[in-house]
Amino acid sequence: AGISAARHRGVPMVLTEHTGPLRTVTADRRWRLHTQAGMDGADCLVAVSQALRRDMLDQLDIRDPARVLVLPNGVDTSFFDPALARPCPPGERDTAAFRRPGAVHALWVGHHVEVKAVDRLLDAFAVARRHQPGLVLSLLGDGPLEPARRRQAQALGLESAVRFLSGAGREGVRDAMAAADFLVLPSHAETFGVVVIEALAMGKPVLATACGGPEDVLADDPRLGLLAGNTMHGVALGLQRMAAGLGGFDPRQIRAVAVDRYDYARLGTRLLALYEDVANAPAAG
Repeated sequence: AGISAARHRGVPMVLTEHTGPLRTVTADRRWRLHTQAGMDGADCLVAVSQALRRDMLDQLDIRDPARVLVLPNGVDTSFFDPALARPCPPGERDTAAFRRPGAVHALWVGHHVEVKAVDRLLDAFAVARRHQPGLVLSLLGDGPLEPARRRQAQALGLESAVRFLSGAGREGVRDAMAAADFLVLPSHAETFGVVVIEALAMGKPVLATACGGPEDVLADDPRLGLLAGNTMHGVALGLQRMAAGLGGFDPRQIRAVAVDRYDYARLGTRLLALYEDVANAPAAG
């Protein structure tokens, strides 16, 4: 549809790819051909992370890799601002463990589906609490696997240290982030992981697995958090390290980095410059 509209109007087309994992549209031959046609017809391709760019080059026939640029997703830092957060009301199973002085509050935000690896997070959390008994965990979100995750938490004896919070709007996510000490993202794969930069905008450090998109954000900047191995033991070790090292993170510095790198206005300026470059390029064919 994009190609047809662009050709009808005699203008170029920029295709920004967000799909993740990309094999969602490349594993099936018919979908792969459709995706390939879209890539072939675009004048410029944009990926939201280096990991997605690699997947595009590996899984599709893109003859000129220089056509694939990387421009990250952004965050509304005027909304995700700790100054605007409201006191977070007590959640389900808000036990004494959450109110105990010295508790370290980890937060997960997402949809309870397989790729988000909440089962692995719960196993890792059970291990980490043996070494950091002050750790508590909130899981904010809904999804088809939520009942199974509740049963898993009960089987692991984590009822007092894990609470499940129903899915919330943007305000609820912001408030939950303000109440937590750090965000944890244990996913098997992430194209980008917008929740990571939302947490950073709130001044919260992030623990994420080396699962794709979060690597662009965290790999080279220890001020923002930690990358964990993409395994249960890697997540468990990461949780312990975050709990032990929270004092080394500066919330104001974290937010300042998020505003500088991911604020919508700044990314909009970069995207506008890209569109102008494409629009002013000599017509192909």
